[in-house]
Amino acid sequence: MKSKVTIDASQWKKALAMLSPVVGTKNALPILADVVLRFDSKRDIFTLTCSDSETWMTIDCADKEGQPWIHLIEDDLTDKFQEVAIQLAPLKEAVSLLPSAQLLEVSFKDTTMKVNYGIGEFEMSCEPADTFPQPLPVAAQGEDGALCSFTMGAEKLLPMMSAAVESTADDELRMVMNGVCLDVYYDKVIVVATNGHELFKDIIDTGVGSGWLEYGSFPASGSAKLIIAKKTRKALASAVTSGPLTVTADRQRVEFTAEGVRIMARMIEGNYPNYESVIPKDSQYRVTVCRDSLRLALCRLRLFADEGVQLAEIRRVGHEFVIRSASAENARSGSERIAIIEGDTFLPEDFSIGFKISIAISILDRITSENVVLILSEPNRPVLYKQDDMHSSRLILQMPMRVD
Repeated sequence: MKSKVTIDASQWKKALAMLSPVVGTKNALPILADVVLRFDSKRDIFTLTCSDSETWMTIDCADKEGQPWIHLIEDDLTDKFQEVAIQLAPLKEAVSLLPSAQLLEVSFKDTTMKVNYGIGEFEMSCEPADTFPQPLPVAAQGEDGALCSFTMGAEKLLPMMSAAVESTADDELRMVMNGVCLDVYYDKVIVVATNGHELFKDIIDTGVGSGWLEYGSFPASGSAKLIIAKKTRKALASAVTSGPLTVTADRQRVEFTAEGVRIMARMIEGNYPNYESVIPKDSQYRVTVCRDSLRLALCRLRLFADEGVQLAEIRRVGHEFVIRSASAENARSGSERIAIIEGDTFLPEDFSIGFKISIAISILDRITSENVVLILSEPNRPVLYKQDDMHSSRLILQMPMRVD
């Protein structure tokens, strides 16, 4: 193989950074540590691809206006360009140190890639990409196993998935708890995640007949549950921020397609827990407090709690909540008062409940309204956190802890 191309250095840096979350630190095959450069003769454009054998990401080498930033030198025939695989980590590091406003001349000869950047050059080994693993395609509408396909704004779905991932687990026995579940209906997508100690739920209401759902072959449950691995979500967040995002899934795989980006991944297989059964439907006490005041109080009280347990007790005293933490082992304790902005008059005086401080702080970090609504029932039942926003459907549940 002998070919020459010109590459925009700044665009190359961005593309390699987008691809890096896909490549694992330990790979079953050496070629999975590589990025593959291909020329798509049908579309007259170069692409870059990485994979860890579970997730594949392909990026078009074109800017937002669709203009290619890798060009073949005129005397090279496009049908003669052979796809090549180059180690991603050293390539990314080398390119990141080059001047951004630079047009690089890159030549490929046999198993060597030479990059000329005007004031210098470097060489790296490369290899044919014919052994690079290819993913099986996602089943299309009407094919066996096809589940659904829908398109919505990435700015709606991705931030919600990022907030949900904080509630996922790292459980080798219950793998379904390690992913974010997209529960797809005809008129909405429910984003759910749980690790047994907390549960995140938010809803994107698409509306019946809005045209977002291209097709749905839902099972008897009436929805399709797509359990997305955390690594897939991370790869998606690195490459896509806004614009139309198409999600297509069958029983085993899911594909995310945005402008210039295609990510295909295996889903986590298994039955996702019935999350609705965990959410109390009869929680009768609603109390509104300032989100920042509660969060800062918990941050301070964490210093005085047992490091492992991180237990705090919150108790109603008049028109305030009194929050306490203590460490018998270190002879430390602390307490703070938080004003109740709006409270249910039927909430009993001296009502108290215990919870883990670190989980509560993580939950409050994902509440975006100025105030937070706490929905309470009994000391041994979950606390529900809701946005103080009538247009928001975000709900995060925290399991209580026993207060001695």
